[in-house]
Amino acid sequence: MSLPFNLELIDLILIVVMALALYFDIKEFRIPNKITLSAIVIGLCSGLIGNGVSGLYTSFLGAIVGLALLLIPFFLGGMGAGDVKLLTAIGAIKGVEFVLYTAAAMAIIGGLIALYYYLILKQRKMFFPYGIAIVFGALVSLSIL
Repeated sequence: MSLPFNLELIDLILIVVMALALYFDIKEFRIPNKITLSAIVIGLCSGLIGNGVSGLYTSFLGAIVGLALLLIPFFLGGMGAGDVKLLTAIGAIKGVEFVLYTAAAMAIIGGLIALYYYLILKQRKMFFPYGIAIVFGALVSLSIL
């Protein structure tokens, strides 16, 4: 189903998921499992329904790449599990290419946010909801792909 501005239904679902994740990450400094795990299931089901087993494989591979990209930062204490699951969900919904573009954009956006905290706010010990960088990275990817 095609929507205005060349958006597909799955893109609209992704935007809703990201809006909810952003809201909770800013408000509560966490992204609820109900959002991320539901989005992963939706992404996998969408791949299966849209393109059969090959679509499921594509969605699963996107999820694995999204997960793998943030596992080391998570284990080093650089981000929370909700951030990891959000990028996993983005990969499941949109696939490998999209999640790689999102990761590149989120790294740049996250770096700019960190510089703002360090240089402008003079905070040496930084903690900010990284979901902001993930969501805006995905929005950049959505606008260019």
